[in-house]
Amino acid sequence: MTDVVKGRVVNGYQDRRRTYWDGRVVLDTEDGKVTVRMPGVIAGWLTKGTEVKVEGRSIGDEVDVFEADVEIHRRHDDEWVQVWPPFEAEATLERTDVLGREVYRYELKFREAIHREDYEAIVGLEQYHYASEKDVVAVWRCAECGRTVRENIKPEKCPKCGSRNVYLWAIRGSLPASRFMVVELQNAEEYEPDIVAYVRVDPPIPKMNRRLPDGGVERNIREKVFGEDWFHPTFEPRRGKTVEDILHECDTHVARIARVVVHPEYRADGIGRESVRGAVRWIKERRIPEMKSEKHLVEVIAQMARYHPIFESVGFVYLWDTGSGRPYLVKPLTDEAKAKVREFLRKDPVARQHGGRLYVSRLRNIEVEPLEEPIRIEDLNKTFTTELDVSGLPEELVELLRAFGVIHRKIQQYVLQDVNLEIEPEKIYVVVGPSGAGKTTLARMIMGADPEFVEGMKRKLLEELSSPVVSRALSTLGVDVRELADELVREMYEPDDGEVILPDNLKLAAMIPGEVEPEIPPYKPIIEILYDVTGDASLAAEILNRSGIADAVLYRSPYERLSPGQKERVRLARMIAEGANLLVIDEFCSHLDPKTAMRVARNFSSMCRELGITALIITHRPEVVDALAPDYMIYVGHGVVGKKRYGAD
Repeated sequence: MTDVVKGRVVNGYQDRRRTYWDGRVVLDTEDGKVTVRMPGVIAGWLTKGTEVKVEGRSIGDEVDVFEADVEIHRRHDDEWVQVWPPFEAEATLERTDVLGREVYRYELKFREAIHREDYEAIVGLEQYHYASEKDVVAVWRCAECGRTVRENIKPEKCPKCGSRNVYLWAIRGSLPASRFMVVELQNAEEYEPDIVAYVRVDPPIPKMNRRLPDGGVERNIREKVFGEDWFHPTFEPRRGKTVEDILHECDTHVARIARVVVHPEYRADGIGRESVRGAVRWIKERRIPEMKSEKHLVEVIAQMARYHPIFESVGFVYLWDTGSGRPYLVKPLTDEAKAKVREFLRKDPVARQHGGRLYVSRLRNIEVEPLEEPIRIEDLNKTFTTELDVSGLPEELVELLRAFGVIHRKIQQYVLQDVNLEIEPEKIYVVVGPSGAGKTTLARMIMGADPEFVEGMKRKLLEELSSPVVSRALSTLGVDVRELADELVREMYEPDDGEVILPDNLKLAAMIPGEVEPEIPPYKPIIEILYDVTGDASLAAEILNRSGIADAVLYRSPYERLSPGQKERVRLARMIAEGANLLVIDEFCSHLDPKTAMRVARNFSSMCRELGITALIITHRPEVVDALAPDYMIYVGHGVVGKKRYGAD
């Protein structure tokens, strides 16, 4: 038998909302007082006098929504609007290759933040935006003495009384009206975070002006386009009004997405887009944040919308720049809202020019002239000779080696033998084979056919060999430094027989770790490194983002301070930015964990295809091969080289 209890809220805001996750609502019912424990962010909106209905089994004087199976609604006008259970939705985000085959997937859950751990995770995510001592995002409070502490991580203990009973008191920048949705990665590996994103939703801002192209300002633009009652009364602190008063009056037809924060490792892979999509659904179904009037519109004011299509990709429409110069975008939820947006775009002279679009990818601004003809390798042979002896070794080791018959041995072997291969323009090739089989040597033979590359390697070797200590030692031995440099380059990059024929318009960029790498100033911020190459700030950010460096905090970090995996992604971004039409890369994604490597490989392959770049990539990781989805596989095995189309039996 289901009980139904109706009553009006009688307790005030401070009593209702104790923390984000802990609150209580006291109802005055026909049978007396009923106390309902629920998250504070929800309880705060159930202001004094609000009629609330609780449905469930055996409802007594006290109800704990975290333990009881109950449904809670609030009355608004003639409707009952659902309050509890909290919103939850799931989505599967498949990441596919160019042939539409799944490479990996994300199993996502969107839900309202209701637990202490949810809000501590939100603070952790916020640090990717507020990462300096000046911008501390969290306020923590000691439960024993009441002392508050501003820190970006939870203090181990209270600095005043030493108590370890410290909890999150406030997230700076949020409002008493704010609601939070977290995004869980349900199929996370052990090393991955459970919560990878969050969205904060607020009521619309009280006032908005529009900046015109001539520098003028048009006041109260939203009300002119959509009507005043859609945006008012909103949450607007005023003299003589308490938080209780403002929350009670606040009732709009618009919600504002105030924050979308995605863990940096998961940006540029669709999770931000899905987070916004989930938040829009939450807003529409539950009338967030107020849980009162039907929502016609979701608005967002975001400078980052100029640099990323996160909002436009899920149906947001760009309308104008605010008076402060930030883009204003909306997502219509009703037919009435869609009609008003269409009318504005049709009638407004400025809007007619942009047509509701803001973000435009700049990747194609990189001028890449595709290879004008294939790379041809004809009758190529390469041998290496190694002479081993035991001179200088301890006698015990000499005896060991004598037992294996290797006191002196001259080893000659084919690394590449009778290789005939054609590498087509604008295709991606992955080179695989056992360690030491000749994969890197094949890459070197192609690189060594480029005179500009060869001259660069000679200059680099001359510089290294011309250091005072090395040059004196070589001079003592009667060795000419220039001749030695020529010999070393010839031995490393020239075949014994055959040839590699390159197109005349070749522009090569290569990376063999520890041997050939893009030249990157170690102490320059990485965004500036890419900007120096492209001359376009938006393009620099786009390339970094798609290369797996999507944390804007890292943009200002010097290259030298990055981790090995981050440095590798910056090097890949730098190679894309150069505008080369042939990329040769060894040990691709070698410093990255499997999930990150797949994300980077998938995006890197996509950029190469968009720009018409030919890529020769060496890797031994099958998950990376699948994410790259190459056109062809090249198999190298102790002299033998073969090619076949990727995916062919």
